[in-house]
Amino acid sequence: KCTFSHNSNCQEEPSDYISAIYELSSLVVKREHFLLHHPDFIYHLSPSGRRFKRACEIVHQFTADVVQERQSALSEQGAEAWLKSKHGKPKDFIDILLLSKDED
Repeated sequence: KCTFSHNSNCQEEPSDYISAIYELSSLVVKREHFLLHHPDFIYHLSPSGRRFKRACEIVHQFTADVVQERQSALSEQGAEAWLKSKHGKPKDFIDILLLSKDED
């Protein structure tokens, strides 16, 4: 399992998501050390800034897909059945967010 308890086989086969996470980490450290890349408008025009944007898009798309998949499963099963299937297991943060309700 990978992030969000999502079955992606990320340990057994290459993953664009994991590669993007590593690239983002590297780019953040490089940006921190290169003073001219501190302003956003300059950084986004640089090759590193464009790589950062592409990597962010990959990570955001993966996350959106996982959230959508989890929402679909939750709406199909219903909240009570979903909670019963998770009984005894730690709940993921994403599950807590999806099950939360705004109480005014």
